Amino acid sequence: GDVPAEEETNGAETYEQVVDAEGNVSEEGDDEEEPEETTSDTNSDVDGDVPAEEEANGAETNEPVVDNAEEVSEAELPVATISTAYTVLEQDTHDSLSFTQGISYCSDGKIYETTGLYGQSKVRRINPDTFEVEKSIDTPREFFGEGSTCFIGKDGKEYLIEITWRERRGFVYEVPSLELLHSFDYTTTAPGNQGWGITYDPNNHELIVSDGSEYLYFWDVENFEMKRRVTVTRFDGETQDQINELEFMDGLVCYNIWHEDEIICADPWTGKSVREYDFSDIWPA
Repeated sequence: GDVPAEEETNGAETYEQVVDAEGNVSEEGDDEEEPEETTSDTNSDVDGDVPAEEEANGAETNEPVVDNAEEVSEAELPVATISTAYTVLEQDTHDSLSFTQGISYCSDGKIYETTGLYGQSKVRRINPDTFEVEKSIDTPREFFGEGSTCFIGKDGKEYLIEITWRERRGFVYEVPSLELLHSFDYTTTAPGNQGWGITYDPNNHELIVSDGSEYLYFWDVENFEMKRRVTVTRFDGETQDQINELEFMDGLVCYNIWHEDEIICADPWTGKSVREYDFSDIWPA
């Protein structure tokens, strides 16, 4: 049967999933079937900067050179552009029946994946060399599994956290055993209070959460209560909704946009876009 359509969230339409009796999801889904994470750009291990202005007098700068202290108008400032500077390093096989929602590495070097769909959601530990599923546990059937990430708790131990789509429930697992330790309730953007993506900022010991709106939520790692939220904007200053899977890299929150082939990296304090990548050339894989 169809998944009931959600109301619009803060003016941003939330795409909903249509799931048939066999668990297949139509093009209208609220979640996406994520591509395998096998890309990197040419400037660093996992990502690259949007080209900055070249150096002036031997010093690299992001500011325009002003002759005779003349004021430069806003129209003359350099315009940031979306980048295609990445290289596909490797492509690996993956379970085609796994409706991947969250995927990350924990400190043991294993891949931890959470999958979605009602009655089919799972939490898995995967060998990164062979992609063999070493352990898999079922998420309770009444929950649609979503994003997940490894994080360090206030006690210094590592855990895996999983959020859910519309049930407002999160789960915390022991690493590497995947023993369920406890669950908790949360809220995001009303009225849906959905959960989409989650990542961990080790510098500030915060969990960062998306819900399909234009907001990023920052949670305390001890009680999972919201500390703050920011509105995300693009290079052109426009707000960006449909924020989905999250990763924390180089001090930035990087996210994909549901139904788009772009990866955006934003400043976690201002929400402003710092890097933007176009991955449309990857298709077909």
